[in-house]
Amino acid sequence: MRFIEHRVPAALDQGRGILAMPSKKHDTRVVPHLTRDELQAILDAPDPARRDGIRDRAMLHVAVAAGGPMPRAP
Repeated sequence: MRFIEHRVPAALDQGRGILAMPSKKHDTRVVPHLTRDELQAILDAPDPARRDGIRDRAMLHVAVAAGGPMPRAP
């Protein structure tokens, strides 16, 4: 909205009203982390005998790898 204030002067009052709204504060994480077993179950779900399954499994591996390191086993 700060960008819009400078580009569209007619929206100045509306932009200031939006910027004046307080942001939400969360005490807990919105998305909890999955355990190693849960991640492995998701990765094992696609059927590797099918072409679509190989593609889906590869995309899931990329998504998991992009999310950061997997948790260590207890």
